[in-house]
Amino acid sequence: MSMLNTAVYFNYVTEIIQLQPHHKLVDIQNILINKFNVDMNLYNTQFLDNRVGEYIDLDEEYFNNASDLLLWSKDNVIELQLVLKYTEQCDSNDLNNHHNPITTDHKSDLNDSDDHLLIWLDQHIGISEYCVSLKKAFGMMVDPSSVCVTWDIKQIDIDGLIRTPKEESAQNFYRLLPCDKVEVCLELIKANANKRIILITSGSLGEQIMPHIDQCPQVDSVYVFCGNISHHIKWAIDYLDVLQIFDHETDLLVRLVRDLSKYYIQKGQVYLQNVRPTQALDCFSYAKQFIFRANSVDRRDYIDDLQTLDGSPPLYQGLIFQAEQQLENMTKFFLDTYISENGPVDIFL
Repeated sequence: MSMLNTAVYFNYVTEIIQLQPHHKLVDIQNILINKFNVDMNLYNTQFLDNRVGEYIDLDEEYFNNASDLLLWSKDNVIELQLVLKYTEQCDSNDLNNHHNPITTDHKSDLNDSDDHLLIWLDQHIGISEYCVSLKKAFGMMVDPSSVCVTWDIKQIDIDGLIRTPKEESAQNFYRLLPCDKVEVCLELIKANANKRIILITSGSLGEQIMPHIDQCPQVDSVYVFCGNISHHIKWAIDYLDVLQIFDHETDLLVRLVRDLSKYYIQKGQVYLQNVRPTQALDCFSYAKQFIFRANSVDRRDYIDDLQTLDGSPPLYQGLIFQAEQQLENMTKFFLDTYISENGPVDIFL
């Protein structure tokens, strides 16, 4: 019985493992545990499904055995990745009562390769039982490692959500942390000093918290989400260098996601300048995800950033091409160096 070549991407390194066609999910996870010495309670196993062009979380309902994965792969190679899970550990009662709002241990829950964090300050949305669907949708849309949800504004009636508590548990908002008090929000910002903080706030609480933001350099941008822009423009005008105001949730989401795509392009360019092509490619991949997500929400195709990444016809030598070339040159250099020092090696493809 022939073995199945499987590429596993983990911690910026790609390793090749062998799977049997009959292997189930538990078999695959056991192989990953032995190969990478990881705790599978902390990681999701994801599979690159070339039918949809995205990484999909593997579960028992998704496939019968490894041979199914081969059918949905490209070039007869199964591609997997291990993604650190993010589970919101902040207790809503602690937030409301100011008892230990956030500890530094919370930082380890975030994937180190993605350093942004979204905080939503609002008297209603910040309460864990309220607006669960809205917060979950935003949280997934801004998480580059998530399989993105469909943003259907008809299903997310913000006015109705604000008025009516949800029974659904609000424990996991991916990269979104909600809070309903300025004091708690400031504690949350301070506890995540090593993250790039994106703050969404209501108009009334935004007016209260903005004078303190100057002392929080980790806060990169602020989005005010309110029902009446003209009511808040008087105080907001002093902060327009870091602040944008929106009165519609779709406009807010699109602007936020497009800003994230630009951030990852800039971050990838820094990696490229520092000759770290693998990390650069990760950032460029995230940027493309955000561009496609924003385009799907507002039904418009903005091509400028895509051309920056992919290049323009006919050569298509954008940032992704440059990073791939840099990685290819580095690989060739190290291989040539190894051969010159150790002699020829057999390479099995």
